[in-house]
Amino acid sequence: MGAQSASMQWGVTLLSAVYTIAFFVILAVVIANTDIIKENPILLLLLGTLTAGQQQIVNYFFGSSAGSKNNADRFATLANAVVEKPNPSPSVVAAITAAKKK
Repeated sequence: MGAQSASMQWGVTLLSAVYTIAFFVILAVVIANTDIIKENPILLLLLGTLTAGQQQIVNYFFGSSAGSKNNADRFATLANAVVEKPNPSPSVVAAITAAKKK
């Protein structure tokens, strides 16, 4: 399972890199040659679509997915504290209870 997860992450990273390069190439073409939009207005539509997709890539790597991983790591730390100390303090119990409610 670990190897599959690593290869999936590698694939996601590669696809994101290709998409980001395409986004900046189209953006550079539109900025460098504004007359191309008059000749080919579909490029503007493509740029808008790529912009929306680029936002999703940023959200994946730096947004909610990263936050979810941080929450999972924090919960694992709290769970390990409970395992190591059989009689946990009330603050640890409250933190675990609050994490389960989220």
